[in-house]
Amino acid sequence: ARKAALVVESGRLVGIFGFKDMMSRAIAKELPLDLTPVSTVMTPNPEAVSPDTTVMEALQIMHDNKFLTLPVCESNGSVIGIVDVMDCVYASGGAEGWRSIFSSAMECDDVTETASVHSYRSASVRSVKKPQKDNA
Repeated sequence: ARKAALVVESGRLVGIFGFKDMMSRAIAKELPLDLTPVSTVMTPNPEAVSPDTTVMEALQIMHDNKFLTLPVCESNGSVIGIVDVMDCVYASGGAEGWRSIFSSAMECDDVTETASVHSYRSASVRSVKKPQKDNA
């Protein structure tokens, strides 16, 4: 499974190094991987969840922040694990559970959809300009 590495100092989470860090901060910049310290390409001070966070809450946090992984820490900051998006999918019942969650979400009213239509209409009205006379 594709997980991230947690960077811990004195029992406290100081960073996370995952697939996106590797691709965007190391590979894309053509850094010499054998000479590049993880601390220079990791995400420092990552957001973490508690062990009491539900699967749905973890999925929402990952979705909202475009995370693939989340560290799991106790309230005192000690690291106890890591969860990734696929862990959450499997915990929600695999493909069938995921389809059920997705279908339920699609049935909900989304106020952002209304806002998007409203914003689009407002932008269209503002962008209409009066034709200018051609002085040629």
